[in-house]
Amino acid sequence: MADNKPFYCSFAARWLRPAMPIIHYNREMWPDRFRTGHIVIEPAAIGGVYLSVISGHATAVVHDPDGSATGPAKLLIPDETIAAALPVDEIPFVTGGHEISYPMPEWMQAHTVSCTEKGIAIFPKTAPPKYHGESTWNGFDLPALHHRLSFDARGRADAVDGLDYAVNPGKPQMAWQTVMRNFLNSEAMRKPVSEFALNPEIPHLLQGFIDEIIGREPNAGRTLQTAGYGNIPNILRIENYPHFIGFFMHQTWKGDPPPVPDHFKIAAIADEKPETGRRLH
Repeated sequence: MADNKPFYCSFAARWLRPAMPIIHYNREMWPDRFRTGHIVIEPAAIGGVYLSVISGHATAVVHDPDGSATGPAKLLIPDETIAAALPVDEIPFVTGGHEISYPMPEWMQAHTVSCTEKGIAIFPKTAPPKYHGESTWNGFDLPALHHRLSFDARGRADAVDGLDYAVNPGKPQMAWQTVMRNFLNSEAMRKPVSEFALNPEIPHLLQGFIDEIIGREPNAGRTLQTAGYGNIPNILRIENYPHFIGFFMHQTWKGDPPPVPDHFKIAAIADEKPETGRRLH
């Protein structure tokens, strides 16, 4: 990096699980395109970090106000690490013929991801009872729920997507800010779109982020979409939650789009209730 400072970043572990659909889609569509990392982290001018999961067809960007980073970088995160960030289920018990369950304590739940060029670790929010250990990783006075060394620290020549952890410091060539600028300068900001084609699988790649936000944020409301033109993607936002934005591509429809089937129109007209003195034709 330019200032030669060792790379370091941290962010909320909750954002790893919703990133997986986009990562899996990338591997299926472009097996060699994202070998240096699917996730980009960078400092945000308003504080915290921007965490983006980038694809050629769908991109999610989250602002984590509590995150930190010494600079921008692409992160290649193993599937094993992402699995370690999943919430731990409640434990069921049976008493008196009834099943009850209790949530797992905070010290068993993934809370913060910490990354350096040497490795990645996941920490809980609080220490386990009676824990009096020393700092284990970059000043965290907590035991790590998960830890993985980088591929080169493990003596591997190349990083394998899905298996290895790697950091590639620096601004990526494919950045979400470029997509945002293109959208702001496009026709989409000046006139509405009446029709566009859409592969339903593409916006669904962002569903994990929507579920995570709406499931945890009490004020989060409806999703809002603005359609783009041509190569300009559609933009997805969530009402009352300014820390997320999503981009997804529509498709170009060749020729005239299919009309609305007549039987739907006929059924709708036939169901209309006649008003007094009015005759339907």
